Amino acid sequence: MIRPLILALMLVATFPAQAWEAEVRRSLENHDIPRAQAQVDAVLRALPQDRAALLWQARLNAMSGNHALARQQFDDLLRLDPNNVDVRFASAQQYAWQGDVPRAIQEAENARTLAPDYAAVWAFELQLAMTHARSADDPDAAAAYRRRHLEAQAAVPDVAAQYPAEPMQPFSWRGRRMLEIGYDEDYLSNGLSDWRGADVALQWQDSRDRLWYSRLRNTSRFDQTDNEYNAGVYVPMGNRRQLQLDATYSPTARIRPEWSAYAGFYLMPRDRWGLQPGIRRTHYDESDSTTASLLVEHYRASWRYAYTFFLTQLDGGGSGAAHVVDLRRYYRDLSHVGVGLGVGRDIESTPLGQQITDVLGVSVFGEHFLDNSWLDNSWLGPDWSVTWRIAFTEQGDAYDRIGWRLGLRYRF
Repeated sequence: MIRPLILALMLVATFPAQAWEAEVRRSLENHDIPRAQAQVDAVLRALPQDRAALLWQARLNAMSGNHALARQQFDDLLRLDPNNVDVRFASAQQYAWQGDVPRAIQEAENARTLAPDYAAVWAFELQLAMTHARSADDPDAAAAYRRRHLEAQAAVPDVAAQYPAEPMQPFSWRGRRMLEIGYDEDYLSNGLSDWRGADVALQWQDSRDRLWYSRLRNTSRFDQTDNEYNAGVYVPMGNRRQLQLDATYSPTARIRPEWSAYAGFYLMPRDRWGLQPGIRRTHYDESDSTTASLLVEHYRASWRYAYTFFLTQLDGGGSGAAHVVDLRRYYRDLSHVGVGLGVGRDIESTPLGQQITDVLGVSVFGEHFLDNSWLDNSWLGPDWSVTWRIAFTEQGDAYDRIGWRLGLRYRF
């Protein structure tokens, strides 16, 4: 068995000096932070005082969201070499990722003072100052950005040309609105009639980055038809946090609930990790229920992994739990294909009493963004996307259901 230290020595000896950094960068290009950390750890086992490896270790801890440890490591490196521009630059990035924009700006200015012609530092400082001016809505922050932009025009005109002279750009709706139409059908076993549904939806993002949405849906099931209205909003609540409010209403309520209301709070405790606890209150003519939920999601490279737990409590009755797993792979930026699996218990109150059904569901789904090359210069372009889903559901012994959905989205 080869000891870890021997493996580390072999890794360092295999490449010329600093060539291991190219391997670390390649891992980061593939969004594989754990692999990059393992590569740096191997170097440090062989060369514990290697400054470049120590800097990479601090960077990777910051990228992983381990900001307390990263901050300590950057402070140690700065005590050893306070005039190292690369350490100052990486330290500024850590402050920014942590959400401490004022300190990030100050540290970026320290790095720029050490290397007045360092274009990447200038670009980072301008981006920070512009973001701070827009989010703080403070005249002093806007004035500070203007001063930095003028200084950049003199020192690095090519970089300055990439940023506006004024931090607050005129608001434009372009690309902030989306219209969607969709249609779906489900085919049931045991001689039951098929289900059909159609919907139209609109969402828009206002000047404060609140995302509003509304949907009108028509549903036909078991020879009955319902119309349902849905509206909601995502409200930013600071760095890496947002509040979601959602409500539905059906004036007919033959199939869908008469109304429901939901509140959820999304937060990112670490980079690429998200949590959203939530609660929904639902009212039918025959019953009321409360559903608590918890979403956990993780992004790794071009993949998204998500798990959601649901617990529904029927007023004056029993409870049922459900588990949903969602796996998606992204391609060409936002296009994606995914698979979902759901298992749980469906609980409802009927005139004959409480009914509990074991449910199993499997689906494949996706969204594909169109482009002119794909459609041979058609009038459709990257503002358009197609959504699709194919699903199978086993509703206990009552019936099996196979369904599909197709939708078209336009961003304008």
